[in-house]
Amino acid sequence: MQVQKNKSELGLTILVIILSGASASLLLLPPLGIISYVDFRNVAIIPSAIIIFTIGILARSKYPRLTSRLFKGMVAGTIASFALEAIRIPAYMFTKWIPMDSMISLPALLLTEKITALSQVKQVIMQSGVPMNLYHAPMDIFLVGSLWHFWNGATFGIIYAIIIGKGKWWYGMIWAVIIEITEAWA
Repeated sequence: MQVQKNKSELGLTILVIILSGASASLLLLPPLGIISYVDFRNVAIIPSAIIIFTIGILARSKYPRLTSRLFKGMVAGTIASFALEAIRIPAYMFTKWIPMDSMISLPALLLTEKITALSQVKQVIMQSGVPMNLYHAPMDIFLVGSLWHFWNGATFGIIYAIIIGKGKWWYGMIWAVIIEITEAWA
């Protein structure tokens, strides 16, 4: 019976890791032309979020270790995203360091069907009438982009917590560097 329980927990753990990768895959699969951004939103991002929460809630009594790591990772990843924003937003506001608020606006423009390809970003910004480095997204775009951005951070936290569990603080720093390098290549 214990072996079966361990296999079930392992299966759910692998499923949660795979589902957590859906959010970051937005930066890879649609740009390669494998799937449209809107279809990816509808068949990958939204369902994966629902399934992850469902697993976390329904598996709470049977697999407390998995659920604990899932929710602690989710919270830690979201907090890490807020920490990133605490640096990024002032840098953007004072130095225009990251043009057009790309971490939030760009994914949101794609997910809300305002654009269907990266090549259309310049058009949207030009239509707004402001210079590219001063562009601020409208509220609907900002909200969708923020949801994606913080969910993306939460899923990175979930993956880390499930794979590493309790680790030294600098393991998290290594994980953050790996994420940033990987996203820069995407």
